Amino acid sequence: LIMDEVDLLLHPLRSELNFPVGEKLPLDFSPERWTLAIHLLDAIFSVERGGAMSVPFQQSARARAILDELREEVDRGFASHALQSSPHLVLLNEEWYQARMRPIMAKWAHLWLEAQHVAGLSAEQITAYVLKDGAYVRGARWDREDEDKAGRGGDEDARNLRCLYAKAERVCATKTFKMLNLVADWLGTLLPHCLQKISRVTFGLLTEDEYARLKKTEPLMPRSRFKLAIPFVGKDVPARASEFAHPDVIIGLTVLAYRYEGLRRVDFEDDVINLVRTNFEKE
Repeated sequence: LIMDEVDLLLHPLRSELNFPVGEKLPLDFSPERWTLAIHLLDAIFSVERGGAMSVPFQQSARARAILDELREEVDRGFASHALQSSPHLVLLNEEWYQARMRPIMAKWAHLWLEAQHVAGLSAEQITAYVLKDGAYVRGARWDREDEDKAGRGGDEDARNLRCLYAKAERVCATKTFKMLNLVADWLGTLLPHCLQKISRVTFGLLTEDEYARLKKTEPLMPRSRFKLAIPFVGKDVPARASEFAHPDVIIGLTVLAYRYEGLRRVDFEDDVINLVRTNFEKE
């Protein structure tokens, strides 16, 4: 087997030519991995489509103010061609995202972290941690233990960030660490990656007809390819067998796909009705 550009072919965020094999294992840190993706992307939909938010912050004046700030920045992004609006919001300039949109999304993510009862760090320290930017904690006073562990090298912002990491290791619970790292990954890498994808062109859901046709040629195709977003190789041309490799990319693009394409009839009959029936039986 000869492969060219192996660094690209095997990169989990750049290549969709992945064919999962082996035993399936439960996804670690659920349901937080899903609820964070839903929370972050709901801000995008609220701003893009002008509708009410679907996450439980409707009564929060702070949440509405963050969305207003995000809406203004998105409008500037459209004007500067850092974003495109057709067929939906698509990120064209990742540098613009990192400089202009990411800090606002960090404020939105902070609401989710507060709802998860993250404790041990101040609001400024949380922002610095998830944005990996020591400028947010300039002038902070650190314990001697944290300063000794951080060392003396680098500029002030770099030292502050190392002190912050040392403090987080000392005071934060394991679950808090996971949440902070997950938010940092989403803000820095996963969210801009997902926003650069175009629905029904580079990703999407199989329609019932597409699933039936593929099932004939790929009888062992897993049901996950019908329920989750999969790669597309062109407009309305789903990949025959490949899946996205990174679990959080799958989650993010699945959320986007259902929001853009809506529930299929079989989703309503198989999933929504069963969920309502299960909840009714529990009552």
